[in-house]
Amino acid sequence: MYLIQILSILLISGIYASNQCPEKWSYFEKTDGCYHLNNFTNDENDRWKMYTAKEAEEKCKEWESHLVSIHSKDEDDFLQELIKSNVKELKDGHNPCFFQYAWIGLRGNGKANSGSWTDDTPVDYTSYAKAEELDNKFWKIGNDESCQIQGWAWSGEEAHKNARFICKKQNKIMLAN
Repeated sequence: MYLIQILSILLISGIYASNQCPEKWSYFEKTDGCYHLNNFTNDENDRWKMYTAKEAEEKCKEWESHLVSIHSKDEDDFLQELIKSNVKELKDGHNPCFFQYAWIGLRGNGKANSGSWTDDTPVDYTSYAKAEELDNKFWKIGNDESCQIQGWAWSGEEAHKNARFICKKQNKIMLAN
């Protein structure tokens, strides 16, 4: 009864709880998380600025987050839509399909219950289905139909390669009026 009275007072006074992700971050209700795709941006030479896995994690930490950890197919699907791109028209002398990928926070062989996420959560889900061992790789995801990828792909990679990246942090419930 006391809880109902408090909630009633908050509603009457115009104060309520709302999901609050920072500007340019996307909210995903099923995880109550905020996600930021650091997408294609230009550097001083007007080239796309890409990051190594280590640089990407450091940038996420600056934003009080980590490279994204993925814990379900629903979250994976949400992220694949977030990163969907079409880079086929890129004309800078490189294979444009290399630019479709975005770093995630997984390091290891790509199998569930193995490796580690940069946010120290358990590796309880992956979408990597290949049988070969890819020990000690850093992982990225891609989703670009112009590159003949069926749906989306997870890929193990050396940490020094460059890519876009996705950060994740928990939603902070804010009181608003």
